[in-house]
Amino acid sequence: MGKKNKKAKNNHNTPNTQTNLTAATIPNPPKKKNKPIGEPENPQIGWMRLDNAAKIYPASTRRSWTPMFRISTTFTEPVDVEVLQSALEKTLRRFPGIAVALKAGLFWNYLDPIKEMPKVQPEGPCPCLPMSRKNLKKCAVRVLYYENRIAVEYFHSLTDGTGGLIFMKTLAAEYLTQKYHIDIPCEEGICDRNEQPKPEELEDSFINNAGSFTDGSRDTVSYRLRGTKEPDGFINLTTGIMDAKA
Repeated sequence: MGKKNKKAKNNHNTPNTQTNLTAATIPNPPKKKNKPIGEPENPQIGWMRLDNAAKIYPASTRRSWTPMFRISTTFTEPVDVEVLQSALEKTLRRFPGIAVALKAGLFWNYLDPIKEMPKVQPEGPCPCLPMSRKNLKKCAVRVLYYENRIAVEYFHSLTDGTGGLIFMKTLAAEYLTQKYHIDIPCEEGICDRNEQPKPEELEDSFINNAGSFTDGSRDTVSYRLRGTKEPDGFINLTTGIMDAKA
């Protein structure tokens, strides 16, 4: 009772406050729910089915190997981590199909919008390190930085190389826009971060674009990398520079 009377007295001295208001009559403020990051302004964007091409990757995931791929961009100056984090947050809201976690349903896996924005991370000892199932349930993509380079590593169910490149270009454009206040046109694979995602970006277009095929068709043998594995499983990274006009 002492605490209630004390709060009621404070309310009496507060302008525009009723004198008979007590702490017991003050309702608790509603708890704010974390809005899924993958749902920027569109309430219709919820969990998503894996398309036909994406279903194989969760099944092939092992504790020591995760089907990841990576695309990187190198700048002429060291990366500003705070600006990169801000650029990532804005870019992910434009790509709800990337801002997802891999969840396991009763009979199938599915993609669910992430609940918390991922943090950019410093580069590790080698690229495309395995992503544990625990981490995949939080976010199936990660953004790394090292000196003047940023890299995005995707779980392969999220997108293919083309989609990964578009996300990388858009992220780099947003970073440069925030860092140097320059206007970069939304063209050549760079998306407008202020627009809503198009419906076709989230649909399974396999049936419409796969074309006709027969069960008797034979695929050509894929190229197999050969060599000697490192004894500790270390992954070597070979980089090169080529003319962008080539």
